[in-house]
Amino acid sequence: MKINKEFVKAPYENVTLTTLENNHGVKVVLSSFGASIYSIEFDGIEMTLNTEKIEDFFVSPAYYGKTVGRISGRLFGPDYQIKHQVYQVKLEKNQNVMLHGGPKGFSMQNFEIDNQYIDQDVVSIIYRYKSPNLEEGFPGNLDLTVEYQLNQHNELKIIIKGNTDQDTLCNITNHIYFNISKDNKQVHDQIVSINADYYVEVDGEYRFKAKRHVENTVFDFRTPKTIGGSIDALKDTPLLGVDHTFILNDNPNPAAILYDHESQYQVSVQTSYPAVVVYTHNLPSKFKLRGLDHPGIHCGITFECQYEPDGIHHQDLNSAILEKKNQYNHFISFKFEKKTK
Repeated sequence: MKINKEFVKAPYENVTLTTLENNHGVKVVLSSFGASIYSIEFDGIEMTLNTEKIEDFFVSPAYYGKTVGRISGRLFGPDYQIKHQVYQVKLEKNQNVMLHGGPKGFSMQNFEIDNQYIDQDVVSIIYRYKSPNLEEGFPGNLDLTVEYQLNQHNELKIIIKGNTDQDTLCNITNHIYFNISKDNKQVHDQIVSINADYYVEVDGEYRFKAKRHVENTVFDFRTPKTIGGSIDALKDTPLLGVDHTFILNDNPNPAAILYDHESQYQVSVQTSYPAVVVYTHNLPSKFKLRGLDHPGIHCGITFECQYEPDGIHHQDLNSAILEKKNQYNHFISFKFEKKTK
């Protein structure tokens, strides 16, 4: 097990890059900026889609590998209510929605390194950020830690904990994009399974319509299948591809599995969250992407484990309210394997 640090000059302030390595071919490059994942290599092959230049990674609007919060996904305005208190949503310019916690959300904050440790089985680093009351309009001072643990079983585990002094909204995820082919081609041929009987149907503006059963829809991944058919069925809609929330079944783990026949690489996803958002990089990148000579449309796939976005407005969904008497405590893990034929 190894841990190494280096410092880079970001557009805003100095950032610490930390590399975690185990003894079985997994190397993870983390950034204090956004408490984020810049790279994951397995057997020398890059498992993620991200920008080629580290300086572009810091400012990219695609949230590559970033910790996203105080809320994930879209929070629609004009307001929301916690108990009897009404809070205004800080909206995106010329829109009626906030995206991924706002322009000064967690993905754009430089976290402190709170602790690190290494033993024969695990190497770990803990990032901390203290989000002040009413940052991006959210009530309460939130003390947040994001821990990355890499173990000898080729599993990267993200443990997210937080405490607040006021009831608030809290829905935090990691926005990593995977592409486990050897040449970063489009993900159409990669095989996906999701342990979910239900998904969230949305309209062309991503507004909630209904909680639907996946049977006889392009969202049925209960049996593994290539994701290309679902992308093709949706690419001419306003969503431009898969960008949907799946409601995980009880005892869901693994929540999702991604597999590539050609490379034989597999990523298994486990989580304590009740839902996962799957997004197939439906928009072109504004920056050059690692290993690609084009903008990367449909060349990555996310498994954003979280509460259902905008659940505060819908009785059928989790509200993502964190009460001041409770601790926020969730995990997301990604396990890397090569499945020989």
